[in-house]
Amino acid sequence: MIEQFEIGLEKWRRVFVLRFDLHTHVFTKDNARISVFRKGLFKKLKRHYGFKEIGSCWVREQEWAKSQHYHCVLFLDGNLIRHSSMINEMIRAAWDDGTGTYTMPHIKPPFHFVDREGITQEAMYRVSYLAKPRGKGYRPPQTKDFQCSRMKV
Repeated sequence: MIEQFEIGLEKWRRVFVLRFDLHTHVFTKDNARISVFRKGLFKKLKRHYGFKEIGSCWVREQEWAKSQHYHCVLFLDGNLIRHSSMINEMIRAAWDDGTGTYTMPHIKPPFHFVDREGITQEAMYRVSYLAKPRGKGYRPPQTKDFQCSRMKV
């Protein structure tokens, strides 16, 4: 995750870091829903903003609930974005199926523009929440607990 962030810093003068959560009220044995979501969202983001690449990470967790939820982060070219509101709506629309099964709670603050050291530390602290061990491992053996993009320098 940190590697993907650092690659974003090398590629762009300013990195937009967006952290969000995705909840589902139905347990699934695989991560097919997040894969379909990610593919559709990235297509919309590239078309709307003109991104060449998108850095991302997600983690699957399940603690006390009967179903899993996902914590996610996007690393985007910060020179092409002014605020997270449009992207948040795109995320919500891509995740929601109209039945109330898939929800996206609001996180404060949801984003950081990283272009100097102090902000980098603050953004990484917020993103480090994805790395906590609690809640991981409650899944079938062949299902992943996390996935990151593979941006290259």
